[in-house]
Amino acid sequence: METKKISIGQLAELTGLSRRAIRFYVQSGLLPAPAGAGRGHYYTDEHLQILLKICTLKENRHSLDEIAAIIKGSEGPAEISMPTPTTWTRLEVCPGFEIHIQGGLYPVTPARLRKLQKFAGQLFGINITEREDSK
Repeated sequence: METKKISIGQLAELTGLSRRAIRFYVQSGLLPAPAGAGRGHYYTDEHLQILLKICTLKENRHSLDEIAAIIKGSEGPAEISMPTPTTWTRLEVCPGFEIHIQGGLYPVTPARLRKLQKFAGQLFGINITEREDSK
C-alpha cells in the first residue's frame, strides 16, 4: 500500500493552519518530522490526523503542554483521547437560514466559513455577494 504524500501547503489548507504553525509543531516535537529529505520532503495521513487532533485540543482550550502530554502519552494517533467538542459556530447564510457547526473534529477557520456560506447560498440560489452589497 502506497503512502499518500501531502505537501506542507496541502496540509495547511486541510487543517486551516499556517505553514509556520505546522513547522512550529514539528520543531516543538508535537508533530513528527516530514518524511523524505530536502525539497522532496512530504507529510502523510498520520501527520494530518495528529494536526487535526492538535487543533481540536486547542479549540477545547488545552495548553500546548497539555496537548504534548496527551499526544506523547499515546501509542499512536488513533489512541489520542479526544475531549467532547464544546464550541459551536453559527453561520448566517441569509435571513432565516443559518448553519450551526459543532467545533472539535475539524478546525473552523474564517476561510472555511466563507466557502461554506458561499456554497450554501449557491445551493439555495442566493447570491451572497449581492446580499452583502445591499446592506
